[in-house]
Amino acid sequence: MQSVVPFAPPSGEKSHLKKQDRRRWTRVDLNLPLRFLSESGHEVTGETINVSGGGVLFRTQSPPFRGERIVCYISELGRMSGHVVRSSAGEVAVISDAPFTKRDRVADQLTWLYNKSSLKLDEERRASREGGSGLILVQCEDGRELRCHVMDMSLVGVALATTNQRPLLGERVQVGTQQGKVARFLPEGFAVDFTR
Repeated sequence: MQSVVPFAPPSGEKSHLKKQDRRRWTRVDLNLPLRFLSESGHEVTGETINVSGGGVLFRTQSPPFRGERIVCYISELGRMSGHVVRSSAGEVAVISDAPFTKRDRVADQLTWLYNKSSLKLDEERRASREGGSGLILVQCEDGRELRCHVMDMSLVGVALATTNQRPLLGERVQVGTQQGKVARFLPEGFAVDFTR
């Protein structure tokens, strides 16, 4: 079963999506800041060149060794861990060791990020947000209950941090007594829109 290309640009427009190259996951050209932790515990910064559900190619001034296991924190995508399969001239290729469901979730996230970039969509705030604190229970469609930390909130939404598996983009959730839909992923969690 092959993954679906996230976005088909208008005819004649050059696509930034690479063709399936003997891999299950479609690579998306995105330049996102990242930081990674090496096995020795050193934290290093870099920038992605392309990302897929199955891994990431990034550039850094302090590349890890081939075969090393690292944990990456990619802006707007979150955590991705895996093994370095190539490290040359400051470019590093990592194969994700995440479960299949997590890889699918990353692919969904990439679809949204790529379309947002291609269509030049802005994330305009419709209401001012206030910093939050404390824990809240979030009920997912599949019956899971997540303990989340409130990062910030407004009349129309809330940003939540969690160490649990996040609900899917577009999934309807119950946040305390308020219902909403998962609008986007955050590095440490997800945001819920109450107006959708």
